[in-house]
Amino acid sequence: MPNSILSLNNVNAGYGKFQVLFNISMKASNNEITVIVGPNGSGKSTLLKTIFGFTSIYSGKVAFKSIDITSKKPHEIAKLGIAYLPQLENTFLNLTVRENILLATYIHEGETMDIEDALSLFPQLKSLLERKASTLSGGERQMLAMTMALLRKPSLMLLDEPTANMAPKIAKLIFE
Repeated sequence: MPNSILSLNNVNAGYGKFQVLFNISMKASNNEITVIVGPNGSGKSTLLKTIFGFTSIYSGKVAFKSIDITSKKPHEIAKLGIAYLPQLENTFLNLTVRENILLATYIHEGETMDIEDALSLFPQLKSLLERKASTLSGGERQMLAMTMALLRKPSLMLLDEPTANMAPKIAKLIFE
């Protein structure tokens, strides 16, 4: 696949000594949406965590834009252009919406991104800037998490149930 942005080759991974993924091979192409489908407990979330460096990889290879990221740490993977949006625990609950966004805009020492850019996808967050993330509805929290993930303009987004807790109207917006 000449335009492959992500590839996994015979990946075996899990948590500590508990193996969850067995010989996973796949490719994802540029400018396409790749969906992983399976029942609860089949390893979909573990697969995303493995790509982003949160699990133990026992063997195999993960490559992003032909760069081997198998043993890279999550912050190194993020700097390469991958964003990961977990299904749960994807915002800082004790911080305000503004503080969450500001944290996500931090790039390098002394360098940030414009908060207005962050709010362009979900303008409804503007009225919630001073509220703690813990007081948001599930859908509002997902919008905040999505905003935080998109801020760095990643080349690849790993989304674990991105429309969880969202109203159908907002979920439709995500997919558009």
